[in-house]
Amino acid sequence: MRHSFTSALIFTVTAGAFLVCSQLSIGDVDRFVPVEGGWQIRFSSDPAISRPQYGSAIGVTRPRSQETALETRRLLYPPADRSLIWSAEELEKLELCTFRPFVLAYGRPRFVLEYHSAGGVLGHIYVGLMVEGGKSKWFHQWSEIDMRYVDGRVEYVLRDGDFPGTTVSLGAAALAESVGVILDVSVQTKLKGASVVWGYGGASAFFTPKDIGRFSDAVGPSAAAGGNTAPREWEFSPGDCVKDLMVWKDGALTLHREFDGSDTYMTTSTDWLQAAAKLLPGWKAVICAGSGWNTKSNSGFGEPKAFATTPGEFVRTVQWIEGNEGAEKHNVVSAQQIPVVKGKASGYIVVGMGGNIAEVLRDPSKAWAAAMARNRGI
Repeated sequence: MRHSFTSALIFTVTAGAFLVCSQLSIGDVDRFVPVEGGWQIRFSSDPAISRPQYGSAIGVTRPRSQETALETRRLLYPPADRSLIWSAEELEKLELCTFRPFVLAYGRPRFVLEYHSAGGVLGHIYVGLMVEGGKSKWFHQWSEIDMRYVDGRVEYVLRDGDFPGTTVSLGAAALAESVGVILDVSVQTKLKGASVVWGYGGASAFFTPKDIGRFSDAVGPSAAAGGNTAPREWEFSPGDCVKDLMVWKDGALTLHREFDGSDTYMTTSTDWLQAAAKLLPGWKAVICAGSGWNTKSNSGFGEPKAFATTPGEFVRTVQWIEGNEGAEKHNVVSAQQIPVVKGKASGYIVVGMGGNIAEVLRDPSKAWAAAMARNRGI
C-alpha cells in the first residue's frame, strides 16, 4: 500500500514566480542582482563558465557556487509565538524563556530547522531526484541553480547535465500559524523512471549562543570578509539521529526528541536563553512531517549514513511502512518517494511543530496561501 503524508514545512513554486530567475544570464554567476522585493543570484559548478571578477561590479561576490563556508544562506522566520508550542500552564513556568525560531535556507537548496528554546536544531530537509537505473542527486548537489529571495520567501530553479530535459522549481516559506516551513516542489522531465525523493531527520539539539544574524549570509563583500563561518553543527551528520524516534501514525510522520545533559541545547546558558526542557521536566519536542502530491507516494524509514550520500543510496536502505500504522523506529531519517508521472510531479512538503499543524497537513495548499499572506503583511 502506498501512502501520502504532510507536515508543517512547505515549499511552493509557480510558473510566474520564477520568471525573473529564468532571465538570469551567465554573467550573473556569483553576482547578487537586485529585484523588486529582494535579490537573485546564479550558482554554477561548470568550471568552463566565465565568472565576473570580484569587485568588478556592484553585487559581484567571491565564488559561491560550491558548498563552502561562504555558501549563501537566508533565514526564514516562522511565528515566534510561544503559545503555538506550549500550554498556558507551561508558559507560566517559561516567563523568562525567549523564543526566536528560524529555518535556514541554503543557496544550494537544503534546509535546517532551528527551534531555539524549544530544542535548538531539530532536523534537516533534503529533496532530490533519482532515475531508475540512472543518476540520483539531492537538489543541493545539482550543477545549475538560480536562487531568488523576495518578500520573505526563497525560490529556486535547478538544472543539471546528468538529468537532460529536466527542470525543477522549488519555493520555501515559513508557515503562518505553526512553527515550521512549507515547500512547494515542481519537476518536469523527459526521463523515464524518475522519482522525487525527500527526507527529514537529524534532530541534534545543537544550539549556539552566537549572533545568529551574522551567520545568515550578509549580501555582498562582507559575506566573505571572515568571522561569519556557519557552525559545522548546522550541517547534517548521521550522529544527529541517535536520539530521534520516528513514528508513523494517521498518515503522517512524527519525530519525538527527548533531551538530556549531553545535548548542547541543555548545557548552553546565556542571559537570553533558557532551554524550555530545563524548566519543564519531561517535556519533549514533537515535530510533524508530511507532504501532498499529485500522485501516490511511498513512505518509510531510511539509514542516516545513506541520507548523507545520494537519494538513490538512501532509498536502497529504506524500510517502507506498507500500511503499518503505528510503526516506529529510533535513529532513522524519514523518507518519501514520489514517482514522476507523464513527465511531471508537483506537491508540497511540510515540517513543523505546534499551532495548526494538523490543519496544515490536511490542506498544505491553503497553508502556502496563508504563508504568502503573512509575508505580505510583514
